[in-house]
Amino acid sequence: MICFNCRAGNVAGGQLHSWLLIPPNYHLLASQFALCYKNMVRGQPGMGQTERQETDQPRRIVANAMLFGEFRLTTIDGTEIAISNRRARALLAMLCLAHENSIDRDYLSRLLWPGRFEAHAKASLRQCLLDLGKLLAAAECNILEVTRGRISINTSVIQTDFETLVSDPKLS
Repeated sequence: MICFNCRAGNVAGGQLHSWLLIPPNYHLLASQFALCYKNMVRGQPGMGQTERQETDQPRRIVANAMLFGEFRLTTIDGTEIAISNRRARALLAMLCLAHENSIDRDYLSRLLWPGRFEAHAKASLRQCLLDLGKLLAAAECNILEVTRGRISINTSVIQTDFETLVSDPKLS
């Protein structure tokens, strides 16, 4: 197995990208992966449903995330948002895969900074979120929803290639 984000095998003992690992032939297994997605998210520790209000308003997409292959985030006009921090890319990829679920901050800090003291891991997550927020604000892409205990993405303003695959009526 390799990480689709950084192309490395067995990254951090398999912990850093523990549910971002997919086989090298992911293009052949993408439909199977999409069909298993809902069950995978339900079984993840630290995952929870966010309190979202259903509205009849159409989505106003401001960003596209490419999860298959190398992670890329682009604005709606195609301008790439360069995210140099690999943990910030991993964080965004996890949030995109979680889709409408929020992820516990403690879970993310342990996952992204394994082996560090809890306070140091939490501080690193705060700094990562601050840097990512500034980067996204500069690109006018307010996609993060950060609370004191949980983090999620605003699914009404971001579209992913994975979401497009899952919503494909041919897979139903």
